[in-house]
This record gives sequence, structure tokens and C-alpha cells, in this order.
Amino acid sequence: MSFSQRISAFVTLLVLSIVAVGVVAGIALWQSEYYFRRALFANKQLAEINELNVGVQHFASHMAESMSIPEVNRAAIDRSAAELDSALQKLAATTSEELVFIQSAEEREEESEDTLRLTRIGTIISQMHATARQIIALREQNDIQGAQVLYAAEFHDKLHPQLEQEFAAAIADEEGEVSETESEAQRFWDLMLWIGIAVVLSAIAASLYLARNFQRSLNAPINSLLLGTVAIREGDLNYRIPVTGNDEFSQLASNFNEMAQTQEQSYNELHSSRDLLARKVEERTVELTRQSSALSNANAKLVEMDRIRVQFLADVSHELRTPLTTLRGEAQIALRPGPKPITAYRDALERVVEQSNVLGNQIDDLLFMARTESDAVRFDWKLVDLSKIVSAAVQDGRVLAQLNSVDIRAQIGTEPIQVRADAARLKQVIVILIDNAIKYSKPGQNVDVILDNASSTAEIVVRDFGAGIRPKDLPHVFDRFYRGKASETASSSNSSKGSGLGLSIARWLVEKHLGEITIKSKPNVRTEVFVRIPISTLPGAAPA
Repeated sequence: MSFSQRISAFVTLLVLSIVAVGVVAGIALWQSEYYFRRALFANKQLAEINELNVGVQHFASHMAESMSIPEVNRAAIDRSAAELDSALQKLAATTSEELVFIQSAEEREEESEDTLRLTRIGTIISQMHATARQIIALREQNDIQGAQVLYAAEFHDKLHPQLEQEFAAAIADEEGEVSETESEAQRFWDLMLWIGIAVVLSAIAASLYLARNFQRSLNAPINSLLLGTVAIREGDLNYRIPVTGNDEFSQLASNFNEMAQTQEQSYNELHSSRDLLARKVEERTVELTRQSSALSNANAKLVEMDRIRVQFLADVSHELRTPLTTLRGEAQIALRPGPKPITAYRDALERVVEQSNVLGNQIDDLLFMARTESDAVRFDWKLVDLSKIVSAAVQDGRVLAQLNSVDIRAQIGTEPIQVRADAARLKQVIVILIDNAIKYSKPGQNVDVILDNASSTAEIVVRDFGAGIRPKDLPHVFDRFYRGKASETASSSNSSKGSGLGLSIARWLVEKHLGEITIKSKPNVRTEVFVRIPISTLPGAAPA
């Protein structure tokens, strides 16, 4: 073999090595992009399945509420049904897009199960819509029992569990697909790494073999070439062989230099591609983490909202049972057979009216608490004089006090105290406190209402000298529907009045005014409630 042929063989070998490395890199990049897209589709489907599951929970929640609320919120049900259909369409579009993207027939066969499952989910959702329309129709026909039976048999016990089972299977499949895709990608990268190492080692071995053959007859040029190959092997891609003359050695040196430059460019491109892929993987990891956190927060919020709804319905049922039972009992007594004097009917009707007023007040308080839970209470924030608000509340309280033979003593003063507040809501707080003080006072006792102001805070004190509050009840007086037992000296009629919501409403309103409410009590001596509201010197924005 001639020197030119040997050189040609040597250069050809090096070029093939570079091409092999390039092919390996190209295949690695192409296949990595494919695995990346597969994982992206799987994670997107997983997110959309969770979104569809949330939509089903919203729709089911609205249908459940329609079983216990007198008026059907048709708009909310239709809106949740539309959101559910939209989530289903998004999932179907992503599934179809993934089926088009998949390359192998085996993977398409595996993905066909997702299509069948999506069809089953769509069928169940359509059945849920049809059942919901039947339930709403029965509710609008006042067939409450029929609607509840249909809801329990079809919606709650049949369709909703079927959907939960399909969602669980879909989520498990998608999570398995993500894990399998990552495993396949890792195996492929390991294979490409070994192939690359084999290609590089093979090229180095061939170069050393040819160099040894040239050494005997061509020490000087081969030594130069060896120095170049050693430099390249050690990673010095900037190394170049000096070119002198115009012979085959010079041409060889030129070819070697061009090869080194090409290899350097290939290495730089591979390095850049690797950095780009690493950045994409890192960005995707951050995005998946953010999505997972958002889904967890949304799920926690839904659980809390459901807990509040269940607690509120339980409280309503408990609080309305007693006055409704009293109303029914009075009516039954009045309707008993046998002649009765007109005064008996009048007494019964008066007790019915009294219980109706109690029931109405309880319903008003319950509706107000419901609006506070959904933050639907509106405030008219203005710069107002707190002295006038307290005076107006005292004036209203004196009407209640006269009915109970209680005297209200007010210490308000004439100096204006400016606060940013909703005058009606703040007055409501003071009236609630005065009303409580009157209820737990004996005839002939006094209720003190005092308004004072410090440098930056106005303080309202409502003091009574009645039964007081037991120490173990004090931590709970602001809880909804909590009514602790008064001391032995309190009258039974007064101690049983109220819905148990007054102080809870008062605390909520005070906190909305950025204020603070506290209570102190010594049984059978006195009870004092302190309300502190920030003083404003200049008009400005309402409290947040």
C-alpha cells in the first residue's frame, strides 16, 4: 500500500469516525426529542384528566346542593356542565394529537385503550347530563322525593363511581406512560453513550496502528502527525500541524488540520446541543413542579369549601329545627277538636307570630353568615364620625332596654372621632353588643356604653351587670351558634334567647374594619366587651 493510499485510508477512517459520532449524536437528539414529546403529551393528558375530574366534582357538588336548597341554581349547574364538556373536549383533542404523533404500531395499539376509555368517560358524562336534566325537571315539578331518589340511584351511586373508576385507571396509565418513557429514554442514552465510546476508541486504535507503520520510514512527518493525534486525543482541538512545502506530507498536514477543525466544530455543536437539552429538561421540570403545586392548592381549596358547606348546612338544620317545632306544636294545639275561646286562638297566633319573628331573625343571621363565608357582603366605606354612630346605636338600644326594664347609661362625649367605616355595619356591631347586654341583665339594672379615644385607636366599651359568662365559656363566645350556660341567677327566658350568631357576626364586621374585639366577664358581677377601631385623620381608600 502506497503512502498516498495509507494517508487516504487514515483520513477516511477519521472522517468516518466523525460521521459516526455525528450520526450517533443526531440519532440521540432526534430520539430524545421524540421521548420528550411523548412525556409532554403524557403530562398534558394527566393534567387535563385532573382538570376533568375537578369539573366532575364541581358538577356533582352543584347537583348535591340542588337536593338541599329550595331553589335550583340552574345557571350554576349549566355553567359547571359547560366547563365539564370543555375539559372533555380538551382531553379528546390532546389524545387525538398524541395518536397522530406516535410512530410505532405497538404504541398506537396501547394508546387505543386511552381512546376507548375517553369514549366511555364521554358516554358516562352524557348520561350524567341526561340524569341531571331529569332531576332538575322533577325539582321544578316539586317532586322533591322523586328527584332525590333519581339522584341517589343514578347520579350518586352509579354514574359518579363509574367516572371515579375511569379517572383512577386513566391517571394510573398516564403516570405509567411517563415512567416508561423516562426509562426508555435513559436506556437509549446509555446505549448511545457506549456506542460513542466504542466509535471514539475504534478511531483512536486505528490511528495508532497506522502511525506505527509510518514511523519506520517517515519519522519526522509521522512524528508531527503523532503529536497532532495525541493533542486531539487529549482534547486539544485547537492543535494544528505546521504545513511546509507542497508534497503529500503537506497535503496530509492540511487535511489533518481541516479534520481537527471539523472535529472541534462538531464537539462545540454537541456541547451546545447538550446544554440546550439540559436547559429544556430543567425548564420542564420546573413547570411540572409548578403545575403539581397548583393542583394541590386547588384540591385543598375545594376540600375546605366542601367542609364549610357541609358545616353550614348542619348548622342551619340544627338552628331552624326548634322554632319550626314550636310553630307546628302551637298550630296543632290550636287545631285540636273541641270548642275554644277566642283568646285561646289569639294566644296561639301571638306565639306563632313570636316564633316566626325568631325564625326570621335566625334566617337573616344565617344568610348574613353565608355571605361572609363567600365574601359577598358589600361595604360602603366613608370617613364618618364614630360618636354619631354610637349615639344612634344607643338610641335604638333604649327601645329594647325599656321592654326589659333596663336603663342604658351612655358616656360618648361631643368631640368628633373620625374613622373609615361603613356606618350601618359598625352600628350593627354596637346594637348586637347592647342587645346581648340587655338580654343578660335583670330588670332595674344598668347597661353602660362608653366611647373613648387614644392617640390612634377609638375604644367602645359595652358593660352590663348581669349573670356574666363562665370562664370555660369565654374562649368560645365568638364561635358560631355557641351559647354557653349563664350563671344561676340569670333568668331562663333571657339566657335562651338569640341564635348564637350575634357575637360571631360582630367579630367578623370588626375585623373587616381592621379593628379588634375582646370580652371580659366575672360571673354575677359584670361583663365588658371592648371594640377598638383605628382612627383616621385624613380621607383615603377603604380598608382592604
